[in-house]
Amino acid sequence: MTNYANQKLDSAFYFYNRSKILSELENDSLIIVYNLVQMAVIQEVFGDYVGSEKNLIEALPYP
Repeated sequence: MTNYANQKLDSAFYFYNRSKILSELENDSLIIVYNLVQMAVIQEVFGDYVGSEKNLIEALPYP
């Protein structure tokens, strides 16, 4: 979150993705969804609307 708060969005995206991968190993759906949404927001800021939508769609099946 520090990278996100400091506007180091490329680093923040990297760490959200790493956290998502680790959360998938632990089956922690709340953290997975949080990371996917944060990644989607960052992608939208960079103009990657397709990637942003992809991450949001990936979050839909989680309870």
